[in-house]
Amino acid sequence: MKLFVLTGLVSIEKAQFAVDLARQTTRHYTTVAIIDNLSRASITQKFYCGDIIRITGDLSHNLADTILKTGAEVIVLAASETLRPDELLLTLDRVRDDMPQLAVQIIALIDDRTCECFPVVQEQLEQYADMTVRAPFDAHSVLEMA
Repeated sequence: MKLFVLTGLVSIEKAQFAVDLARQTTRHYTTVAIIDNLSRASITQKFYCGDIIRITGDLSHNLADTILKTGAEVIVLAASETLRPDELLLTLDRVRDDMPQLAVQIIALIDDRTCECFPVVQEQLEQYADMTVRAPFDAHSVLEMA
């Protein structure tokens, strides 16, 4: 089981990237699901016809259960743009403890226009990420690097 975690301050771009990543991943895996935790946007069936599970607010208490409920081989988590990177990392550490078979890859989506206003947040996002991707975001090239 694999979990792609999308972080960053962008919301609409992150929603689109989650859909693009899920579509690209479907070519190689049987079951793919999206967990939508975005605050300023949401991913709907209109944009992705696969499984979408919406979690509003805090992820820390129900992320592991939600991942298990998907039954998917690959899950794309679009994390809220308001979630502090250190809080997300603690949540992911607990999920890893509960699910050692889960391969987690954190991808920081960086839009230089937005992040220039929040340099400390950008630094944290890049520090905690396994991979940093700058806009424009391309799911195909990310999967080649993953």
